[in-house]
Amino acid sequence: MAIDEKLNEKLERYLANQMNEQEHGQFEQLLHENEELAAQLKMHQAFQEIFSDQQDQMRQLIKEVVQEKNEATPVVKMKPFKKYYYLIAASVTLLILGFSFLYLNDQAQPDQLYDDNFRAFDNVLNIRGADQESTALQEALVYYEQENYKYALSKFDQLADTISQYKDFVLLYMGISHACTSDLDQAVRYLEKSLSISKPPLTTTVQWYLALVHLKKLNIEKSKVYLDEIIKDTNSSYYAQAKKLRKDLD
Repeated sequence: MAIDEKLNEKLERYLANQMNEQEHGQFEQLLHENEELAAQLKMHQAFQEIFSDQQDQMRQLIKEVVQEKNEATPVVKMKPFKKYYYLIAASVTLLILGFSFLYLNDQAQPDQLYDDNFRAFDNVLNIRGADQESTALQEALVYYEQENYKYALSKFDQLADTISQYKDFVLLYMGISHACTSDLDQAVRYLEKSLSISKPPLTTTVQWYLALVHLKKLNIEKSKVYLDEIIKDTNSSYYAQAKKLRKDLD
């Protein structure tokens, strides 16, 4: 996602060597702390390098065209046109690169959108009982709440096929746990299982996480499908988030 206006102004001053020693040091410290800003700097530097190379080539072409025109040698009548052709081509290339850079710089990238929106769903189950199934589920949820997703999954796996209650929630938590451990294919698998048996309002929650996981997998169109389903219900707790994310993907 594009950095904010103040940071962008600082970045431009940094690139133009307009900072004093103190500002320069503070900004470089900020670059170490802010990965997005550091990435933006690399993009600017790469673009400046391309721009500089194109400028050098254009200046050389102009110099040669002017020189050949001044020499006015009859046997090379077509060469100036050829030089102009390359000059125009270089200019068009530079413009395309510039607009591409500005477009990409302004677009929110899938990974950043995922990071901005993904938060593990809270445990909302209040499990009571001392039977084996309830005890196992309580243990799995403790690991889940502690963000120890690997151990949570090992406990959920023991319950997924046999649990009689809360199966839709268990499958949801398994999908989210897999997403948190970067196993996106398994995340989709369990989220889809949860969606197939869930009922509102849990259905919307599952759709939200499916939209996010598909976004992370770069399945943008699938992500849009789930977001469109969510925003059909203006009373959904995910309506505002889904609407904003859907707009960011256009």
